[in-house]
Amino acid sequence: MTGQTETPDYKVLKTIDNVEIRSYPGLVLDSTNMGTGGYSNSSGSGFRTIAGYIFGGNESSEKISMTSPVMVEMTDTVKMSFIMPSEYTLDNLPDPDDPDVYLHEAGAMTVAVIRYGGFSNDSRFEEHRQMLEAVLKKNNISTKSGYMFFGYNPPYELINRRNEVAVQVDWPAK
Repeated sequence: MTGQTETPDYKVLKTIDNVEIRSYPGLVLDSTNMGTGGYSNSSGSGFRTIAGYIFGGNESSEKISMTSPVMVEMTDTVKMSFIMPSEYTLDNLPDPDDPDVYLHEAGAMTVAVIRYGGFSNDSRFEEHRQMLEAVLKKNNISTKSGYMFFGYNPPYELINRRNEVAVQVDWPAK
């Protein structure tokens, strides 16, 4: 947990320079696809779409607790996701009202992560993505997916912000 906000449990398998190799369990996500606009152009509308679901935009008008991090997959298209609180499964979550929101399970994954502070934008994400990529290449660790942004703080928190760039990796490295 960060403060009172639930975060998923993960295990740090190894630390290499300023990069952590982490193992995450399977997660249940509330997601929306946002097209190709990049993080800065898509994050506001994507956040409002998936937040609507947890703020009661679902078949039972149930309010669901916010968790962190917000996950943004940055591949050919951008997908934003909230991790559902640990007490939920796909079977006990209400269906979304918005057709642009979908619920799904993400299987267990091993990711390499680099952390940075402050407010994130496309250039800061890219700077840290390149730093992460350099450490992975130097250590012969291959990636399995596109890069992701993990954001831990609400927009009104101005100090001690936590952002991460993550990517799924083959582990142990070959």
